[in-house]
Amino acid sequence: MQVRRRKREDAAMPDVMPYFATNQQPPEKKYRLDPDRAAIIRTAPPVVMTLMGAAAYLACSPRKLRDLVAARRVKHARVGAKIVIRRDWLDAFLES
Repeated sequence: MQVRRRKREDAAMPDVMPYFATNQQPPEKKYRLDPDRAAIIRTAPPVVMTLMGAAAYLACSPRKLRDLVAARRVKHARVGAKIVIRRDWLDAFLES
């Protein structure tokens, strides 16, 4: 018994083409907060911060903070896929 396969009637190019098919540059990934936002976080830090905000608070790279979290040297919590860190947990890490 053979399985019939449908032919695609609509084999034209899609209306929205991916960036690699249009010679555009890929979207730029944001690995750091902008300097103004980082300065605000350092002067008036919120109680709970994301990984990016916590890295700005500690004045280190997000990669370094992610490594510290993976090594369980910095206490953290996960909300879905995001890592959130309380300010007092960061202060306790700095004091240790």
